[in-house]
Amino acid sequence: MTPILLDVNVLIVDRWGVAAVLEPFTGALQGHRQVADAYLLGLALRHEGKLATFDAGIRALAADPRHARAVELISRA
Repeated sequence: MTPILLDVNVLIVDRWGVAAVLEPFTGALQGHRQVADAYLLGLALRHEGKLATFDAGIRALAADPRHARAVELISRA
């Protein structure tokens, strides 16, 4: 499947607060460097969207199949 890239900017609003957005990942976080990834993934989940990323490591945070559906891994090919 070839991704279609659109020149669109979307403002994602955090109506829940950092603690609530990070809550699904508290057991999976293994260091401060994962906090930003978990926060972005949490916002994508809360908005029923997807997080597009080059970072395959983010799948470790999305171990739950419901969370994994919110991750779109972009290949560097």
